[in-house]
Amino acid sequence: MKCLALILGLVSCVPFLAGAQSRADSVRRIVIPLERAVDDQPTGALSGQTNIFFAPVPESGVDSVRMAKEWMRPEIADVIDQAGVQKVRVLRYTVEGDTTRRYVLDTAGTLDFTKGLALTFERIGEVMVARASVRVRAASGQEVTVPIQVMYAGKYTYARITEMRTGYAEIGNRKYAVRVQPRSRGHPFYANTIGTRFLIDLDSDGVFSTATSRLVNGRPVASEEAEAETPFALSGVYYDIESIDPLGSKLVLRPTTSSTAVAAGFKPPQFVALDLAGRTVTLSNSQQKPILLEFWSTECPYSEAIRESLNALYSSRSEEFAWIAMSRETSGATVGEFLRSKPRLAQVVLADSATWKRFNPKTVTPLFVLLDSQGTIAYVTSGADALPAIVAKLDELRVAPR
Repeated sequence: MKCLALILGLVSCVPFLAGAQSRADSVRRIVIPLERAVDDQPTGALSGQTNIFFAPVPESGVDSVRMAKEWMRPEIADVIDQAGVQKVRVLRYTVEGDTTRRYVLDTAGTLDFTKGLALTFERIGEVMVARASVRVRAASGQEVTVPIQVMYAGKYTYARITEMRTGYAEIGNRKYAVRVQPRSRGHPFYANTIGTRFLIDLDSDGVFSTATSRLVNGRPVASEEAEAETPFALSGVYYDIESIDPLGSKLVLRPTTSSTAVAAGFKPPQFVALDLAGRTVTLSNSQQKPILLEFWSTECPYSEAIRESLNALYSSRSEEFAWIAMSRETSGATVGEFLRSKPRLAQVVLADSATWKRFNPKTVTPLFVLLDSQGTIAYVTSGADALPAIVAKLDELRVAPR
């Protein structure tokens, strides 16, 4: 079974950008009105797409789930499942003499699928796609209608929220396009948390760069995603996200004096860990050379896919940079056993929960943070295909004046 992203094909998309303009108030906060847009074409790298998992309707729940008598082999799955939000579920079933699975969406949240919305699928490439709108209610009483897609290919089923919010941040004579969207199907309401994705077109090229290891004309280009509670630079000024309302009508940015963040141009947060011998490792850089921090896992195939290439790079250029690799695992015995057959030439350290949370709250592996010789973050990237971007950035640091 292919990954759905590969089935659909990876392409770059220029999103529709609403014409809403921002205003900066007297304290230089930037208030950005946002307008609704929908991306319901199942092509390219789909934002917010996650698997949904079906299971037979449990015996204990048969009485609470209303179905037609002729529905056979019913299975149920959550489409929207977030704390404090009414669940949205989908039921699939077959009928006698027909093995085709049929899908019904419980749009009212009552588990009465006889009154639900029967999904109609169309084939797009190798993927079957259905579109629907669902009303979602929060415990606070707020309600919102969100457009969703349910997709299946082979034995795998996926769902995503297709809504986004767009606008512009205007600073002086510069305008930066902004896009805000749910990170997954479980986050229908917007919030200044990891569940909402914030994108800012920092280079004003009309494309939101979501790839973290992209090369353009041989130069590494960073992701244009602004992390919740993490500063970023606009027109030479540091900002962070102050707030967004749950319905996504207004985004507020505020200036910050913070100089610490996991982002280019900032000093890194505190890094403390123990190596396999129990010695404390920090980022004190007495040798005055760049440091490559890697966050990896023994269980991550992508960490393994890039391991030999990283070893080769370090073998040939170890005089130019230091390499510290923090495993997601905390057991020295587990990591040591793994490294005996799959060595990493880095200074390997075990996960420290506070350090990992500061640097890698989304638990992406492998994640790379490259510091320059002055201890400032020069580049952040991730993925098994990150090596060319890392090499290009090391080349830039080698020729940069000190």
